[in-house]
Amino acid sequence: MNTMLNIEKKHSVRSTLFFIPFKDRNGQNQQGTPAKGRASKYDVRDYKDLLNSLEENGWEVGVHGIDAHISPESAKEELEVIQSLLPFKKKFGIRMHWLFKSDKLWKNLKAAGYFYDSTFGSNEEVGFPEGKDKPFTIDGIHIIPLTIQDVALLGYKHKSWFKANPKAMNPWARIEQILDDAKKNNSVVTILWHNNAFGVYHYHEDLYVRILNQAKLDGARICRCIDVLDAPS
Repeated sequence: MNTMLNIEKKHSVRSTLFFIPFKDRNGQNQQGTPAKGRASKYDVRDYKDLLNSLEENGWEVGVHGIDAHISPESAKEELEVIQSLLPFKKKFGIRMHWLFKSDKLWKNLKAAGYFYDSTFGSNEEVGFPEGKDKPFTIDGIHIIPLTIQDVALLGYKHKSWFKANPKAMNPWARIEQILDDAKKNNSVVTILWHNNAFGVYHYHEDLYVRILNQAKLDGARICRCIDVLDAPS
């Protein structure tokens, strides 16, 4: 995390960081059966000072949901953990772990008291999901579409876009296309970069920096999720 924070300090930008509310809880998959391999190794309650410091220094803290897609009660339970650490904060957003969704996810989030969700995206493809390039609403909750996720972009799981575009020898070709389209259409581009992309095993912070630099050249507003919803039309 420190690498990412230092990069953003250097570039005078701030982002949104989503924290998992429970330690050692895998939660349930979309079929309601126990999931595997999703548990967090940290207890967010041990990091109250960090979360408050992040907010005080311009970053946004959100909820990294585990079971909010299951029921309003689960969504509320997860929200209350983060709320208890940031009692002054009024509006909370969420992104579901592994982008798990259900038909009732957004109803659950609305009932639990979330302000926005940023789960609407893909683990396999980058680009504007279902053609959505700006925030919209479902079931009364704000939805911020996810455009570029490192897992999908860098082939941790799939490289379908690169297979369909064999002349694209590196991820930047796809990013550049998305940013060009966004500039033409005044679109919102949402970037998801996991902690491990900034260090051991992946080392993709250079690509994140390149995105920031290009966004600045394009005259884009680089901001947190909450700021997208507060932006003038």
